[in-house]
Amino acid sequence: MDRFSKRITTIIFFVFYFLAFYGCEDSHKVELSSGKEIGLEQIKEMESLDKISYVGLENVFSDTKIISPNGKPLLLIFAKNNCIYCDKFKDNLKADPTTQAFLAENFSSYYINTDYKKTHEIRFGEKSFFLQTLQLAKHYSINPTPTFVFSDSLGNAFFSYPGYLKPKQFYAVLERLKDVKVITQDGIKALSSELLALIEATR
Repeated sequence: MDRFSKRITTIIFFVFYFLAFYGCEDSHKVELSSGKEIGLEQIKEMESLDKISYVGLENVFSDTKIISPNGKPLLLIFAKNNCIYCDKFKDNLKADPTTQAFLAENFSSYYINTDYKKTHEIRFGEKSFFLQTLQLAKHYSINPTPTFVFSDSLGNAFFSYPGYLKPKQFYAVLERLKDVKVITQDGIKALSSELLALIEATR
């Protein structure tokens, strides 16, 4: 082997040695798996931010990561940050342990803040599907906040009320709906009219 070939062989050896040594070092420094774990932690943290929205009412509202009737009427309350009437509703509820206890015992309730991004798993019986927060709001045609959406245990939404409910109005609606487990399509219109009349009567 001539001197030139030896020199090329030596250079190639050092290049491979350099790449092998620093390649492993770089991969150790980059720590791709660790980076993914950090990403998952950040996602979990972001998806927990909405819990701030109902601090003090954790005994009433469940984590919206999984939304399910659990054999009870389902109540979804859609809200936003800096919504005066959303905050007013929560303040009223915090000051009313009777309504809190009634709601916790008879309903599966979720407070959904549409200002936060979250993936929700919706479970109705054996059916399960995933929706992002804004997709969920769109699914229920949410516009103003707060909006109260009631569904039966099979996931049939039978009453939606866009706007603020005073404490007496809210409790009256809960009392009327506490035993509604399954409702037929034919009964939705009549029940909706009855509830609107009830809200008006307790204004």
